[in-house]
Amino acid sequence: MTEVHPFSSSKYEISWSSLAIAGLKETITSALQEAESHIQEIEALSIESVSYATVAEALESCSDELDLIWSIVEHLNNVMDSPELRSAYSEVLPMVTEFYSGICLRPKLWKVVKLLGDKSDENGELNSIHLRHMEELVKDFEECGADLEESKRKRISEIDNELAKITQKYSENVLDSTNAWELVVDDPSVVKDFPEVLREIARENALQKGYGSADAPQWRFTLHAPSFGPFLKFVNDTSLRKKAWEAATQIGRGEKWDNGPLICQILKLRQEKAEILGFSNFADNVLQRRMARNGETARDFVKRMKDAVGLSVPKDVAELEEFRAEELGLAKAESLEPWDVAYWSEKLLKARYDFDDEWLRPFFPINRVLEGMFDLVEKIFGLRVVEKTVHVGKEGSSDSVEVWTDNVQFYEICDRDSGHKMGAFYADWFPRESKRSGAWMDTLRSGKFGENGTPDELPLGIMCGNMTPGSNGKPALLTHSEVETVFHEFGHLIHEICGEIL
Repeated sequence: MTEVHPFSSSKYEISWSSLAIAGLKETITSALQEAESHIQEIEALSIESVSYATVAEALESCSDELDLIWSIVEHLNNVMDSPELRSAYSEVLPMVTEFYSGICLRPKLWKVVKLLGDKSDENGELNSIHLRHMEELVKDFEECGADLEESKRKRISEIDNELAKITQKYSENVLDSTNAWELVVDDPSVVKDFPEVLREIARENALQKGYGSADAPQWRFTLHAPSFGPFLKFVNDTSLRKKAWEAATQIGRGEKWDNGPLICQILKLRQEKAEILGFSNFADNVLQRRMARNGETARDFVKRMKDAVGLSVPKDVAELEEFRAEELGLAKAESLEPWDVAYWSEKLLKARYDFDDEWLRPFFPINRVLEGMFDLVEKIFGLRVVEKTVHVGKEGSSDSVEVWTDNVQFYEICDRDSGHKMGAFYADWFPRESKRSGAWMDTLRSGKFGENGTPDELPLGIMCGNMTPGSNGKPALLTHSEVETVFHEFGHLIHEICGEIL
């Protein structure tokens, strides 16, 4: 395949500034054509030619080019949303979805996969991993509906395409409605109970948006997690807390960003697909090869958990309502509104237990958290994590790695004893209006190892979050919960880096 676009570059690190969205459709089309040709080669195999290498391994690598391009596009869609990217993404999404969802619905390919499954390991040459792979491959096809009649296979493909478009629109509505709301405070008394670091972040955020000045500061709050959570905990004005809470309940609602109809469509399509595949509901469909096995088991687990913890909830609520009544001098306890729970819980913790989660922040500057985490994995797993110099844009030194925006870091992971490079990853920890909420780990390149254990391709991962940013040029100070999140995502990354996929 002739390389026509930087999205398909073979360079290990990504040249982010070269990824012109304008040429995305042509790049995707070319990669789809290459993947299609590889699949057709597998479909044309004779019975004698069917083997683990010619079918299972070939299927794993048939769409390598497309996988890389699409992983980059999906990543940018998550962290650098823009009108141009949305338009290009929406244009190619149906093409990509149809290809991926249709792989297991191809009769000729299913015939070859079944032949492989029937052959199993006649010569005793495959190891347990290969045998497991073959078994799972056959199940993948069966679960997707490979044995169904043509009209039903066609409908499943249509449903997958519809779901892809609807869920993308759902995500866009969540991001847009989250970004659309802000609350700017100009009364210092409203934020007097805020920890200094959070108050400074809100003040700097206001300045960046054109609110206030050095002499007359204002404080800006949003529905993004690092802002919304502290707002409910520390703002002493009940009416403002209510306003923020109600705004949060309207994310993905209203005329402009209404996800209500989309949710109905998603549920309807999922149910239809489940029934076509022979299941009574979507839960039974997706859980058939997971620990729960079916929806009834999952529902029962949730009920038992609720029953186990439910006995303490009324007691805790009553304690909080009585505490609030005491503090306000009320004749009797009154029911708490949802926007008051976090505020009065924080007050109770300080009054009864002399505890404030914010006191822990100075112990968790993000650079020290990362250093400590890297030291830990070196001692336990023998891995050395080395930070590399980064730059944004095309200009950078020869040993500098390009990243997609400011505050993104890049690290290499090596074997401590041999010094051999095992992989690398980007880290993007702080919120932006162009970035989706939550925290996640993903891969741009999946590591692949040959039979002798020599890596054919090193994994390249991503860790993303929406942690409390720094202020006044100082490093970000994390909460204990945010530290847990960093460790959690890094655990996924280590799993990816250390996994030897044969």
